[in-house]
Amino acid sequence: MTTNDFIECVAAGLRKMDYKPDYFVLIINQFPEWCVDTGSVLGIPAIKVSVFQNIGYAGLNYPIVPGWRDLCEEIIEEQTILFQKGYESELKEE
Repeated sequence: MTTNDFIECVAAGLRKMDYKPDYFVLIINQFPEWCVDTGSVLGIPAIKVSVFQNIGYAGLNYPIVPGWRDLCEEIIEEQTILFQKGYESELKEE
C-alpha cells in the first residue's frame, strides 16, 4: 500500500462516519513499505503505537484506529465500524 492509497482509504472511512475523530492511532507495524512520518492524517492528529494486530469487524487487520475523547462508548464502536467499512471499500477498489 502506498501513502496515497492509505490516505484514500482513510478518506473513504471518514466519509462513512457521523462523528469526526479527535485523533487517529497509527499501528506502525502495519506500514512495512513506508514510514509514517506525519503528526496528522487529513488534518486529524495522529499517535503512533506498536501493536501487532487490530482485527476489525470484517476480520481484517486495520492499520489505523479512530479515537475520541468524549464520545459515548456505544457510539465509538458504531463509528469505528463505519470507518472500517469505508476503509475496506476503498481497498476493494484498488
